[in-house]
Amino acid sequence: DPAITFFSAWQGEQLQGCVAIKELDNKHAELKSMRTTAIARNKGVASGLLQYALDVCNQRGYQKVSLETGSMDYFLPARRLYEKFGFSYCEPFGSYHDDPYSTFMTLELSR
Repeated sequence: DPAITFFSAWQGEQLQGCVAIKELDNKHAELKSMRTTAIARNKGVASGLLQYALDVCNQRGYQKVSLETGSMDYFLPARRLYEKFGFSYCEPFGSYHDDPYSTFMTLELSR
């Protein structure tokens, strides 16, 4: 899908993590599917990937980045990371609907 851009983080030959962004329109992007490997956890890889994705979103001129993540305790570390970067909770966006297993967050970008 040309609307999706995928990034991966490596240390030598070892994959550390990945993240994707999807253009929803020329002002709004969605952060998709951010993951880190077990060996990369608590080493700043997720923060680095998130910052890189946000930098790309800024360079592309998006005004807002939104995401959907899980509402269960398992996803609490991810939600805390997004909060640390300034994301706030919001209503479902795009084609998403209210779902007890989903949490929605958004960040207004400053250029």
